[in-house]
Amino acid sequence: MTSTQEEKAEIILNLINKRKTVPKGVIYHDYNDADGSIKMQELQFLISLLEERGLIILKGASRDPILTITEEGLNFPGFEKQREIDAIAERKKEEREKLEIKNLKGSVFQVKYWWVILLLNSIISFLIAYLTKS
Repeated sequence: MTSTQEEKAEIILNLINKRKTVPKGVIYHDYNDADGSIKMQELQFLISLLEERGLIILKGASRDPILTITEEGLNFPGFEKQREIDAIAERKKEEREKLEIKNLKGSVFQVKYWWVILLLNSIISFLIAYLTKS
């Protein structure tokens, strides 16, 4: 979606939010009264995108469905803000994976070279025993 389409979709979502349940034709007229002109095909496209994202639900006849806002639509911060939230979540996930890999490598080192620690411990024990006898 382009930024213009996102802005229009947010306006449509706000118009639906004002009434909670509204026919598509009413949204068409409300949008044209409030913000300017929008073609019915573009409105249909934006409504289908909002429905795909789970922000609204279409009920009734396919010719003039009734649009109902969902709980997710009520809490939707906007497309730009949602992208920021998703990017932050992705960065946190990547950081968590890196930390898990570091921890895994550390534990693999400990398992792989256990004999080195045992050998060093033995050498130090013999040196301490030898130095205390002398």
